[in-house]
Amino acid sequence: MNYFAEIIIAALELMQAELRLAKRQFLHLGTALGIVLAAAVILACGALLLLYAVYVWLSAVASMVTAALLTGLLALLFALLLFWLAHYHATRH
Repeated sequence: MNYFAEIIIAALELMQAELRLAKRQFLHLGTALGIVLAAAVILACGALLLLYAVYVWLSAVASMVTAALLTGLLALLFALLLFWLAHYHATRH
């Protein structure tokens, strides 16, 4: 009977230790996700500023309509490249 109680106590202590570890790992995951989200926002701002700079440069060289068209096409190509990279990464085994 005493042996059975020791096994149950050991199992409960192991579960408690695993829960502490899982909590610590979950907090690390949350921190990492927050950093990735901040980086994604900064990356989006940088991409928008880059596209705006291309638009301003093209509007000095060509008409505003042509500049908007070419900048939009550049943005679509960039988005297609990102989608292709995501698809490639997801289907790669």
